[in-house]
Amino acid sequence: MLKTQFCSLSGRNCVLSAFGRRPPRRRSVCPELAEASETTRGGWRPADPGPLGLAGFALTTFVLSMFNAGLVSKAGEPVVLGLALAYGGIAQLLAGMWEPRTGNTFGAVAFTSVTFFLLGIGNANETEGLIEAGGWFGLATAVAAWYASFAAVTNSTFGRTVLPVFPLGH
Repeated sequence: MLKTQFCSLSGRNCVLSAFGRRPPRRRSVCPELAEASETTRGGWRPADPGPLGLAGFALTTFVLSMFNAGLVSKAGEPVVLGLALAYGGIAQLLAGMWEPRTGNTFGAVAFTSVTFFLLGIGNANETEGLIEAGGWFGLATAVAAWYASFAAVTNSTFGRTVLPVFPLGH
């Protein structure tokens, strides 16, 4: 049998759970308590998975671009596959699967698409100059992704805009 406790807001008995008083599933039973708990907690909102996906994208892109731009020896290039699978792949896939919960369809499509794109790319037409230019562009892209990830975490942590980001127009 469920335990109940008198609710001073509604003047009725409300259901108790193992974690204390909880609003009933039907608003008609105790609407005042349901409204009070929503305003007290501010409503539950999941954390933004975007910074995780951006960080995974940034690191994978940065490391691959270091090799493509010729800044480091090609001997260490096999490291990129493990990084792309573990951090770039799994982190972005998880972020892409969590994005719909926050209502961000674009993030869901972008992160999951990039995950599978990274797993399938290769240098089919190796043109050294193009690969090197792509490496430099990739480094700039990685820095932008790291900034966006850091800005999202920082702004969320402080509850205000500390590092500006410019939203896309709708």
